Amino acid sequence: KRQPVSSVNHELPKLLKETYEELEEAVVVLAERRLNVELRKQVDAGLRRGWYERREKAKGRSRFQCQGCGSRWRGQFSRNGYRERGLDLAIGRLRLNVPRVVCGCGGSVSLHLEGLKPRQRMGDDIQALVAYWAELAYSVRQMKQAVDNALKTSVGLRSLNERFQAVVSQVPGWRSRWLQDVPPVVMLDAVWVTLMEETGEIKRDKLGRQRSVKIRVKKPVMIALGFWPEEGRKKVLDWEVGDGPGEDKVSWLRLLIRLEERGLHPHFGLQLFITDGDQALIFALEELFWDVPRQRCVFHKIRNVIDKLSIPEVLQGQKRRAYRRKFVQQLACIWRPATRQEAIKRYNHFCRRWRPYQPQAVSTLEHDFQDTLTFYDLLQLNRLWLPLYLRTTSLLERLNRKVRARMRKAGAFHSYSGLDAMLAQVLIDDL
Repeated sequence: KRQPVSSVNHELPKLLKETYEELEEAVVVLAERRLNVELRKQVDAGLRRGWYERREKAKGRSRFQCQGCGSRWRGQFSRNGYRERGLDLAIGRLRLNVPRVVCGCGGSVSLHLEGLKPRQRMGDDIQALVAYWAELAYSVRQMKQAVDNALKTSVGLRSLNERFQAVVSQVPGWRSRWLQDVPPVVMLDAVWVTLMEETGEIKRDKLGRQRSVKIRVKKPVMIALGFWPEEGRKKVLDWEVGDGPGEDKVSWLRLLIRLEERGLHPHFGLQLFITDGDQALIFALEELFWDVPRQRCVFHKIRNVIDKLSIPEVLQGQKRRAYRRKFVQQLACIWRPATRQEAIKRYNHFCRRWRPYQPQAVSTLEHDFQDTLTFYDLLQLNRLWLPLYLRTTSLLERLNRKVRARMRKAGAFHSYSGLDAMLAQVLIDDL
């Protein structure tokens, strides 16, 4: 007898759930069986004999080693049953029977089997899932809930947090690695992030536990981006989290000194720094790289001048927007000519035209204006370079947008190591 459509639709989700659970159990059983067979094969290969074969037939040294006497001779080793061990994978928890080997001295033999690290309780696929969830800006508690639901057990928050922070170890030693190819142009800028810092106070939470009181603070992350104008190639060289609430000279010097120790020097090809107008950064460059030209970012300069623009109150609506547009267009045209002389002519004309009406904006433009023309000197020495990538820090600003997007999702980071892991993950493709 045919069942009503409503009855079939009602039973379908339950049927799919039962089918999925059966498949999940079958995959776990198959994985357990396959791994147990592989572990036994590795022990057979290390001892060079199977079950019930005399040890006198297996001569020579093994990669196994006795933890008691330190011997590696196969003839002294014999099997000693199994020990049960759990391994958590994304498909579920496996129960493995790890072979045991004993030495003639009575000591336990260390096997170091491939695919099963010492004291490993979580598979590498969990690490990949944690990295994926981190890209989606999952909190550690959200990751824990997802892993707990998959494994039908409880995973520690600290364990997941350590795996998230292990992202930095994917590029081990890169901060001390010598620069094989020194970029001719280095862009320097900072992006602001939110950190939770301890105040020194201790309070009890709802469960009666002692907890440190933390507050939200803004910290600058100073990033150095190398650029090769002839190839159009870019690469993140390093970054540094500032100490204070603002960009400071000491933090910039730490970053620049590390780069200099790795080979960033004019003798190896460095020709230009592109920066904004931050005084702490300028002082740090003058102290350490006084012989390298510095280009003031034109985009930052234009933005500072526009901030000082004062539009007459009599202008409203469309006339107000037209006034602002005319000012910005004439301002941006200053740096478009092919020669430095023509740019200076446009600069003088702009100052004469707007000084009576916008004295503050013109005064802001006149401040360190000559530093915005440094790229013309580099174009004379490098004919194949494009001025588009020498006037501003736009390439670095695009990376900063990626960091800001992650910060908006995360809200705040509770440790410097967590922030460093996030930065490594966001910038990993550019390292």
